[in-house]
Amino acid sequence: VLLLSLIGASLDYLLLAFSSALWMLYLGRLLSGITGATGAVAASVIADTTSASQRVKWFGWLGASFGLGLIAGPIIGGFAGEISPHSPFFIAALLNIVAFLVVMFWFRETKNTRDNTDTEVGVETQSNSVYITLFKTMPILLIIYFSAQLIGQIPATVWVLFTENRFGWNSMMVGFSLAGLGLLHS
Repeated sequence: VLLLSLIGASLDYLLLAFSSALWMLYLGRLLSGITGATGAVAASVIADTTSASQRVKWFGWLGASFGLGLIAGPIIGGFAGEISPHSPFFIAALLNIVAFLVVMFWFRETKNTRDNTDTEVGVETQSNSVYITLFKTMPILLIIYFSAQLIGQIPATVWVLFTENRFGWNSMMVGFSLAGLGLLHS
C-alpha cells in the first residue's frame, strides 16, 4: 500500500508538471486521492511495530515530520516556483520517487510483527468492546474528519491567488507565508 501511495503521488506530480490542459490537473489529483495513504500507512507501521510505552513518542515524531513538511514544502516550492511554475511539481515527484526507492529497498513488511494477543476473536472483552463502540460511531467520525479537511483546504486553495492579487506577492513570498502558517499549525 505504501509503495502504491508513493508511486501514485509521483505520477500525480508528474502529470501536474507536464499538464497542458485542465483535465490533466484533475486526473493527477484524482490519482493522488485514490492512492493517497502514506500518512495512514506510516501511522499503522508505528502502531504495529512499537511497544505501548514507545508508541506515543513515535506518533509525536510522525506529527513533527508532518509539521516539518508543512514548513519546508512551501519554502522549497516558493523558491522552485521562481524558476518555473512547473519546478515545484518536478521536485515533489522526484522526492516521492526517492521515497518509493527507499521503501522498496530498505523497508520491511510489518504485517507479521504485531502481537495480537490482546483480544480473542468472537469474545467480547473490555478491550474489544471499545472497538465495537468506536465502529458504531465511525461514520460520524469520518464525516467530522471530512468536514475538517474540507474546511482546512479552502484557505490553502485560495491563499496563493489572494496574496498575489491583494499584495502583489511572488511565489517566494507566498512560500514563506505558507511556511509561517505551517509553523503555526505545527
